[in-house]
Amino acid sequence: MYRDDLEAAIARADAAEQDLARSRDQHSDDRERIAALEQQLADARGEVTRLRGDRDDQRIQGGDRASARGRDRAAAVGPTPWWRRRPVHVGLGVVATGGLIAGLLLAGRACVRHRARTNPGELYAAHVMRAADGTPRLVVVSEALGLGDDASFTTRWRIDLVDPATGRRLRRQLFFDGGRDKRPELLPATPGRFWCDLDGSYAGKRQLLELCGVDTLEVVASQRALIARSPELADGFASSPEVDLGTGALIATTARATTILVDSVELTARPFSPSTERVCLEGSYGGGQVTRASLDLAFRDVPGGAPPLTDGPNCASVHSRDPATVARLRRVPRLAGVGRSQDGTTSSVRAAGDVLFARVDGGQREALTTDPHGNGAGRRIGAATFIHPAALTEYGEADDAMVLPDDAGVILVHQETVDRNTSKLLISRLDLHDGTTPWTVTLPPGEVLLGHREGDLVIVAVRLFRHRQSVVLGLDWHDGAERWRYAM
Repeated sequence: MYRDDLEAAIARADAAEQDLARSRDQHSDDRERIAALEQQLADARGEVTRLRGDRDDQRIQGGDRASARGRDRAAAVGPTPWWRRRPVHVGLGVVATGGLIAGLLLAGRACVRHRARTNPGELYAAHVMRAADGTPRLVVVSEALGLGDDASFTTRWRIDLVDPATGRRLRRQLFFDGGRDKRPELLPATPGRFWCDLDGSYAGKRQLLELCGVDTLEVVASQRALIARSPELADGFASSPEVDLGTGALIATTARATTILVDSVELTARPFSPSTERVCLEGSYGGGQVTRASLDLAFRDVPGGAPPLTDGPNCASVHSRDPATVARLRRVPRLAGVGRSQDGTTSSVRAAGDVLFARVDGGQREALTTDPHGNGAGRRIGAATFIHPAALTEYGEADDAMVLPDDAGVILVHQETVDRNTSKLLISRLDLHDGTTPWTVTLPPGEVLLGHREGDLVIVAVRLFRHRQSVVLGLDWHDGAERWRYAM
């Protein structure tokens, strides 16, 4: 039995071909028989061809009917949803994966920035400035702790505006994406302004500084604005500039070896003559350098004005033995260099009289002594001894002790043991008449970077060692009570 007509026709064609082959061998002379067999074979082959064509037509028609049924079913169901369309689905998957990666990166940076804003900080510098209305303000620069070495590409540095009367933070700004080597550099200018390099670009370079606002901690006069007003600044600086803390002017030597003075209000530059306008003060006047303009401001209410000056090759000098003049010279705001290391203490206490610290029996402890002639032949004041004693200084003034009102002495910074890295830091009020310390405040190991007196408060900015959170303290200088503490 055959499965279909095509199979039977193929069998008949094969049989006809075999009969034709046998007849040609057996009846080669019977041409009529051979012709009849050839005709049968041709008919069989034609039938096979016809049947094969019919089967192909059936297959094609069946496919068309299946396609038609598929189209009818799709029309009944509706359009294919977008998520089932393979090219779109794959594309959306790629986009979603890329978006997820970008989102994770952005979330990581946002997380690090949040930690940079909220983590404890280590003090780098602190400054006493004036707001636009003359109100005193503390501007504190700190580095956020706990970010790890993998966060070197993120913001580490922040600047805080603090009210010195209450210790309350008024504003915090984060700046630049840079590592530890890029530090914001600030120095006070006129009230409401300070010279600044907020993105750390000045580190290791000779770029021009900008002017920032005390109240906003943002740039108010950019480099472009300064150059537009003073084209001399376009060449940049040849060395680190200085700021006159008395007038707020910037003093710098340009790349063309010209020394200029830039006014922080008018933003104009003029030539500056160090031999006549820069004044070098002797140690008896507190040391350091001031400008003639700051001297004139300090003595504007004194009959006859500032003491006469003697011009020199590098700076002018002043000579006076009048106690009132010497005391006023100690309080004249000094010149401060950009990027200088801060130190809020000094070993000199001459501002409080001719007293100093001297070692006791050649050991590590020192006692307060008088030395009117500076030859070490003074007498000892009191029985108290101290380790690494230093007096607190007033920000921007002489490198000498800050003298408290009412003959209350000075603020003493000393240590509990000899090792500076592990010893507790001690802050005391020192009576210069008997060498006693009416009160003492104890802190972890650290160093004092700023001292400032504001009314009844003595403000001390302390950088604590071992990556600890730094603090600024507002202490009542009468009894040492802590009125406020600002933790970074």
